[in-house]
Amino acid sequence: MTPDEITKRREDLGLTVDELAFALNVTEAELMAIEAGESRQHLTPQFLEAFEAFEERVFGTYVGA
Repeated sequence: MTPDEITKRREDLGLTVDELAFALNVTEAELMAIEAGESRQHLTPQFLEAFEAFEERVFGTYVGA
């Protein structure tokens, strides 16, 4: 997932940087750096797993509604 895709997904869900950062267990500053393309943390297994788990929770919320 690219920084632009992360930003678009966050915006599509109507989340602030702080809200998504909290959900992914990263700092707001780190998520801002990722979205700006200044950090490569989004390529780490930990970030990818956290984002995948987040997406599963979001999808489950819509499906379970």
